[in-house]
Amino acid sequence: AAAPANLTFDDAPPSSQKPRRGVERLVALVTDVYGNPVPDARVELSTATGTVSPSRAATDAHGRVAVVWRTTGHAAELTLAGRVRGTDVRGKYIVAAAATAAPTHHRR
Repeated sequence: AAAPANLTFDDAPPSSQKPRRGVERLVALVTDVYGNPVPDARVELSTATGTVSPSRAATDAHGRVAVVWRTTGHAAELTLAGRVRGTDVRGKYIVAAAATAAPTHHRR
């Protein structure tokens, strides 16, 4: 593979774990200009709306890093940002925040 040129995010394949509200399971993918995966690229991840794990990692042999993003906040859009260390390669994953819960009714 050539030098890193792209950082993209995709939904992780379904797992046997029950999906939880506010938890996004993603895959960060680093590729070169030709679309080939870049192994051992050092990726840094950050968010202002929750926590991300891992916040730093090296891509595997297929150019991937498994990511768990626990979202919090009430912004209209939630953003996970990433960058490949030592390069100007950056990527973002943006989701619309969940609608607020329906009003509750109290019995008298």
